[in-house]
Amino acid sequence: MTSIALNELFTLILALLAIMLGIAMNARSAMLRASNIPPAVLGGLVFAGAFAALHWAVGLEIEFAGGNRAALLLIFFVGLGLAAKFSGLRQGGIQVALLCVVIALMVVAQNAVGVALANHGVVVIPAGH
Repeated sequence: MTSIALNELFTLILALLAIMLGIAMNARSAMLRASNIPPAVLGGLVFAGAFAALHWAVGLEIEFAGGNRAALLLIFFVGLGLAAKFSGLRQGGIQVALLCVVIALMVVAQNAVGVALANHGVVVIPAGH
């Protein structure tokens, strides 16, 4: 099995290429535009599929640099939030409103559990660290 480790610059370049691919795919397909799939998600899925195919076909593993991971995730989720439309929430009706309430309650519960654990000196190590 061959492994290629990418540094932060090449990881960022691949991320930008994935976003550009998603933008191009959305521009060329009315169905993709209508489904409101963000370009970063669309391009990321294509890249993930390509990397999975490379791994399956020739055993190539690509390791992405993790140094910029936190900043890139922040940019990604802010971009998703900025792409959201309140008109889409209204069109979703009561089901979407209920989902938003459940998510808000889960956020509060998650923060309460975190504060309670921290106050009792419990250390939780996230998976993958």
